[in-house]
Amino acid sequence: GEEYAEGRGTNSSLQARQSGSHVSETPEVGVAVANMPLERAAQEIDPDSRIGWMWADKSPEALLAYVEHFFTIPDERGQVGDFKPNPMQRRMAAEDSGRDLTIKARQTGSSTFKIAKRVRRMTNGTVSGANCLIAFDKDKRTAYFRERIIHHLEDLKRKGFDFKLKKDNEEAIVIEGLNNRFEFASGEQSHIGRGLAWQEAHFSEFAHWKKETASQLASETLPAVPPPPFGNADIESTPAGESGEFYEMA
Repeated sequence: GEEYAEGRGTNSSLQARQSGSHVSETPEVGVAVANMPLERAAQEIDPDSRIGWMWADKSPEALLAYVEHFFTIPDERGQVGDFKPNPMQRRMAAEDSGRDLTIKARQTGSSTFKIAKRVRRMTNGTVSGANCLIAFDKDKRTAYFRERIIHHLEDLKRKGFDFKLKKDNEEAIVIEGLNNRFEFASGEQSHIGRGLAWQEAHFSEFAHWKKETASQLASETLPAVPPPPFGNADIESTPAGESGEFYEMA
């Protein structure tokens, strides 16, 4: 909390360009040189350029443009193509409050978009030394979206932003330089997120978490997420009847 109060977690023009990455030579970053030190690479993204705007600006339009420009996703046939935000995802971007409870239909791309949003924030220099908790209803689904984060980091590498990982296993991904950490859990566990402060938390399919532990797991984590703009929390789910913690929240 102290580092955010001091402004180290805010989106200054310099911090927004400090990616913790090595920038390779691409048309988008112009004169950038492969393996350029961070302090020089940060200067190569012009904050007044379209790339600089997409990289750092806090507007929903910049987020949508960033996702469409930098990221790819597989379609229903497993073919990888450009990430084109759909109407539901565009609405989520426009209405993002930093503390969102989303009742969704299936196959709307809600989880997919919220994961993409978090990869952007954890890599664009907005935060450093930050913790992001990703938890789905099942271990298998959490593992699937962990791979989606890796996929998006590969997307960034193809665009010239090669983030090095100092930790990469089924429990956590830690980005070198920025020291930002993705932690993975699920509603199948008896405890999650204890002992850490979280700048980002994403609970997916929360209505389908075990009814006997859902409230406890949420209470272990959500109080540790500071209010916007320093912290962001998303709880989203398809409905599961008129009972349970998600129903009571909604």
